[in-house]
Amino acid sequence: MRIALIEAPTHGLTTFRWEDVYFPETPFPICDYLINEQNELRIWDLEKEISTDAQKLVQELQAYQPLVVGINDHQSTQGLVIERLIKQMFPRALVFFSPQQMTPQELLDKANQNAFSLRHRTKPMAGKVRLRRTWEDEELFSMMSEDLQTSAYALEAIFYEKYDLRDWKQYLPDAAYRRNLYMLEILEESLPAHLPFWQQESLRILDVGAGDWIYAPAIYQFFRHAHRPIPRKVFLTGVELDPYRIDDEGYSRVDYALSYIDPIASHCRYLIQDIGDYNPSLPYHVILQFLPLVLEAAHLFWGLPLKYYHPQASLHHLLEILASEGVIVVANEIPPEFERQMQLWQGEGLQPYLEGAFYSRFRKAVAGFLSAIQKNQ
Repeated sequence: MRIALIEAPTHGLTTFRWEDVYFPETPFPICDYLINEQNELRIWDLEKEISTDAQKLVQELQAYQPLVVGINDHQSTQGLVIERLIKQMFPRALVFFSPQQMTPQELLDKANQNAFSLRHRTKPMAGKVRLRRTWEDEELFSMMSEDLQTSAYALEAIFYEKYDLRDWKQYLPDAAYRRNLYMLEILEESLPAHLPFWQQESLRILDVGAGDWIYAPAIYQFFRHAHRPIPRKVFLTGVELDPYRIDDEGYSRVDYALSYIDPIASHCRYLIQDIGDYNPSLPYHVILQFLPLVLEAAHLFWGLPLKYYHPQASLHHLLEILASEGVIVVANEIPPEFERQMQLWQGEGLQPYLEGAFYSRFRKAVAGFLSAIQKNQ
């Protein structure tokens, strides 16, 4: 969503003619509040300007086209004038008015609460996505340099045999198949054969923040075939708090998730809820978190209300539903997120058996950060 925060001036607005302002006849479509994109926030601090050109403000707002607008009045009447203007320019926009001071974080939270509630009331679902292979083998890594392609194809061939990817290679689009190959890399790095849970005849796996679950096939195939000549039984659960965000074609995250797991639907389930409210009847052997929103800013800019931001409490709950000698694996994207994750481990008195940068053999570069703990180690 495009979000605007306007700091109203306590000095006067320059005069302008209302007839010079374009008021759209077509309201914003509801899907603008559902789209699967990060929030944008732009701030107009008119109080810092010596004189405020209202016409310039109008032009900039028209170019930006905000869906949510916050106005800080600073106990002046200028905020009321701006509010009137905004409501006429953008009749379907959410407008939040504060007589004193509303922080950017508070505005983002208000916007997220409304959009999140709308998504969960409307529950947009277009149905099953038609997945099929439309690519040739030589196109799989064509975006890479020639030297990277050689090693990437060699590693793909190993994974293809090792994890029995034959059917998935025929089912998945090329981008999805690559994502699953990258996921297999992460899982191999994080879960060596000496961990005690591998002795189980069947495994219960939980993925927290499953999203569109594009990588679910890799999780299933890895735990079914890793460190064992005979395939084991695997039951996979994905939990997602915000599954109704849609793409440009109108398909939601849950549409994609159910489509990606369709060939293994009898071994998987996709749950829609906050992980803190999830209490399974049996504990999980492995819990996975890929790119969790451990920073408040990321949580807000990805459209979630602050009432769901409780990373320490969530981690504590995951430990409660983890089996004895079970493992939690977390993948972070950037250093600040990894540093925050290490603080969360420390908050639970845990020392990871794996921590640090993850080097991708496909990309020949650092592709994120991994940490993992074993319960009762």
